[in-house]
Amino acid sequence: MYPDLPRDRMIRLGNSSGEGARLVLLSKQKRVEAEAIARNITYFELNASQAFMNKFVGSMFLPHTNLDYFPTVKEKLIQRGLVEG
Repeated sequence: MYPDLPRDRMIRLGNSSGEGARLVLLSKQKRVEAEAIARNITYFELNASQAFMNKFVGSMFLPHTNLDYFPTVKEKLIQRGLVEG
């Protein structure tokens, strides 16, 4: 899901995970950097948080259940008479 920003503010990264894997395989320095990053990662079990799960499930609907998060979408729906302002 894209944030409610103008499209010219968004940059597509393409296959960034594939590019990262390629760099790590070809460069010892990048591998060292990746290992340092991995050592500093903290793992959170997000599905253990009921508040997170409620927001996560609610965000799966299109349009979002809270249109205030996407004012551009909300305005277009209002203009088309699909929701009330």
